[in-house]
Amino acid sequence: MPHPNDIQWREIDLLPQLAPIIKEMLEGNREQLDLFKEAQDRPHVLDDAIVGDSQRLYRSQLEDLAIYEEQGQRWLQASLSEEQKTQVKQFLADVQEAGQATRQLLSLLEEISQGTIDKIMAMSDLEVGIHAIEQERKRRRRAGKPLVLSANERNAQKIDAFVLDTMKSGGGDEAILTNMLPYMHLFKRILDTGGPREMDRLCAEYPGFYHFAKLLENLAGAIQRGDIQVPD
Repeated sequence: MPHPNDIQWREIDLLPQLAPIIKEMLEGNREQLDLFKEAQDRPHVLDDAIVGDSQRLYRSQLEDLAIYEEQGQRWLQASLSEEQKTQVKQFLADVQEAGQATRQLLSLLEEISQGTIDKIMAMSDLEVGIHAIEQERKRRRRAGKPLVLSANERNAQKIDAFVLDTMKSGGGDEAILTNMLPYMHLFKRILDTGGPREMDRLCAEYPGFYHFAKLLENLAGAIQRGDIQVPD
């Protein structure tokens, strides 16, 4: 960003030319926000190049907006008519709104950058699984959850967190099976009180809980087939 002393500040006569530029920038940012929000839950549709170019563009835009902000403030210090003051205040409001949208875009792009197709291709199967669970949990938070959760919901969240934490620390299915005993009573309570429909809902809502349930289902099947011997 250039030093303020190196910038050629303009007279108020330039305002009619600059104001439409800022409004166009603001409208463009709003449209881009809508587009990137569509990719928020599926960032793998974008690659590093697209995200990186967009980040550089909006960082540069943020610097430009800081200059426009300073220009508007300098105009306000000058001798202006009431009409000009109103126009400058509107200009500054548009600059600030455009800046807010730009910062939102950069924040969104930073999140998307963690799950681009390039990042996914470089992940191990375990890392892909962790990423998928984290994406689903972010999606649920954005969708909003009730402030007061049912007992089954809280228990499902605990199991979900256990599975996610295990995977984050590098553990796979074996580690989950080895350490799942403290969570078995929570799972049984959900089974006893929730019924099939509640189980289906919780499995859809919590990927870690679904994985826990699936492991138990596979384990029960292996025991029933005789693949795993259970002592009498």
